[in-house]
Amino acid sequence: MDKKVMGQIATELQTCGKALTALAEQLAQMGETSEVPTANQPEVTLEEVRTVLAGLSRNGLTAKVRELLKKHGADRLSDVNPAEYAAILKEAESLGS
Repeated sequence: MDKKVMGQIATELQTCGKALTALAEQLAQMGETSEVPTANQPEVTLEEVRTVLAGLSRNGLTAKVRELLKKHGADRLSDVNPAEYAAILKEAESLGS
């Protein structure tokens, strides 16, 4: 790919990024989201949540883990909305202490 094409692609990507940022800010102002995700916020994976919850279960907290999942609208971890993973991890930390 030549430099001219790469430059055009870079410009288009920057334009797209600015549009997405503006949209996210508008949604936050409208109350559609309480938090605008940033590149600095790591995405929590199903595997991370599964590891933490499995550890809690092994330590005798299976009932508490089930309550936590129900609180987030699921009977099983695989049924949890991925948007809930970070909240579940945060709440799971308090179960282990």
